[in-house]
Amino acid sequence: MGRKTEIKADLFAKHYIEANCNGTEAMRRCGHPGSDTVRADAASAFLRKAEVQERLSALRKALEMTAEEAVQRMSEMGRVDIADYLDEDGCFDLKKAKELDRTRFIKEYKVETEQRTVGAGEAAKPITVTKTTFKLHDAQTAVQTMMKRHGLLKDKTVHEAGESLAETLAKVLGAHQESA
Repeated sequence: MGRKTEIKADLFAKHYIEANCNGTEAMRRCGHPGSDTVRADAASAFLRKAEVQERLSALRKALEMTAEEAVQRMSEMGRVDIADYLDEDGCFDLKKAKELDRTRFIKEYKVETEQRTVGAGEAAKPITVTKTTFKLHDAQTAVQTMMKRHGLLKDKTVHEAGESLAETLAKVLGAHQESA
């Protein structure tokens, strides 16, 4: 494979991943001329090339979260403390959350501003009220997930139709003895 082909494959693969696997958009970002139809045809041809598939595979692998990273993230999520997000007055403090590297645990963040008038008559003054709300990912679910991973929490056993109670108990007791 020539150097020019390598560069084109690398560039297309990078833009393809960034564009959420949209070939037409990837070709536009690569500077490919023409209409979207022309770009779509070019992207389709590019995606059939082995060197492009190799680049895409390598990029996906590099972006993939490892099992260790997933366990680490889940463990950190289970240890989240609301104090990491609030200032001394109890107000949300995004700067503090960033400094503590805790922003990845924020599930939802919303800032609303509203214009209000305080006072009446000539004493009335316009003020801006800012309301910040945020939600964190569920720490309890993270802890339960980690407990299951370590065998500390079992899913309940369901009695299946057509199975005798004795058969269900034998399964449960057998599973319990195996884990002990």
